This record gives sequence, structure tokens and C-alpha cells, in this order.
Amino acid sequence: MKKSKFRTPLLQSAAVLGGVIVLALIAASSGSGSEGGGFLAILAGIGNSILFIIGLAIGVLISIALLIGVFLAAVGMTSPEQASQMYTDLKKNVSLNLLACKTWCSYDNISGNWISNDDYNRMKQELSELQEQNAILNRRVEELQADNDQLKTRASLK
Repeated sequence: MKKSKFRTPLLQSAAVLGGVIVLALIAASSGSGSEGGGFLAILAGIGNSILFIIGLAIGVLISIALLIGVFLAAVGMTSPEQASQMYTDLKKNVSLNLLACKTWCSYDNISGNWISNDDYNRMKQELSELQEQNAILNRRVEELQADNDQLKTRASLK
């Protein structure tokens, strides 16, 4: 599929979402009238807009957390092992992102081991299993090549 096929609907939905947010900001910041004049109304509107954006960010984070929880629960109904693996990967990725954000925000160039011992042991076990499978496949390839050579020599003798 072409990537440009999805670009127009994505831009349209972003424009609609942006328009709704702007209208909500205008509605949230409009006061019922005050004696302070236009300057105080502008300051009140800016304050209300900041509060609205903070509330919107908190709401989006809660919604994403709920969606992830529902997804993991649905996966857990079909395959509990896979859901458990997804959850540990999610925890690892979130902790890595928080650590990267912390390092970026504090300008500390901390270089450390970001992998837990459980993850390290799991990866080590997967690596050994893959090496065993690779050795088995290499032996099989050598056997097939030997069989192929034997067939070629038989065919050349006939």
C-alpha cells in the first residue's frame, strides 16, 4: 500500500481535532464578564487554557493506560504467557523511557546497565537456544550438501 493513501485522512482528522481543541479553549477561557477589562480577561483566558491543557494531558494518559490494560487483559484471555511477556516488555520500555527522560532533563550523562537481571538471563537463554538451533541447521545444511555432492557424482557416472 502507498503511504500517501493514509496521509490525507490523517491530516483531516488532525485538523478537526485541532479545531475542536481551539473551540474548547475559547469556551473554557471565556468569562462571564469582569470589571478588570481586557487585560485581566486575557490573563484569565491564558490561565484557563493552561489548566485545560494540563487536564487534557492527564485525561489522555489515563485513557491510554486503560486501553493498554484492556488490551493486555484481552491477550491474557487467549495466552497468559504472551500477556505476561508483553507486560514485562512494557514495564521495561516505560522505565527505559523514563530513565532517558530523566537523563535528558537533568543533563546527567549516566551510562549504566538498563537491563534487569531477569531480562539478561532471559536474553542469555534465548541466545543459547538460537545458537543451538543454528548449529543444528548448519549440520543439516552440511548433510544436504554432502547428499547433493553424492547425487552429482552418481549422475556424472551414468
